[in-house]
Amino acid sequence: MGHIANIMMQLNKQLNNNNEVLIRMGKQTEFLKSQANVIRAQNASLEAHTESRRIDMGVTEDHLGDL
Repeated sequence: MGHIANIMMQLNKQLNNNNEVLIRMGKQTEFLKSQANVIRAQNASLEAHTESRRIDMGVTEDHLGDL
C-alpha cells in the first residue's frame, strides 16, 4: 500500500507543478496580448502620421511644380 501512496503523491506533485506552469503561461499570455494591443495602437498612430506626411509631401510637390 505504501508503494501506491508514493506513486499517488508523486503524481499529485507533478499535477501541481503542471498546474503552476499553466498558471504562469496564462499570465504570460495575458501580458503578451496587452503588448500586442499596445503595438497595434502604435502602428495605427504611425500609419496615420505617415499618411499625413504623404499628403504634406504631395502638397509641397504641387507647389514646387507651380514655380
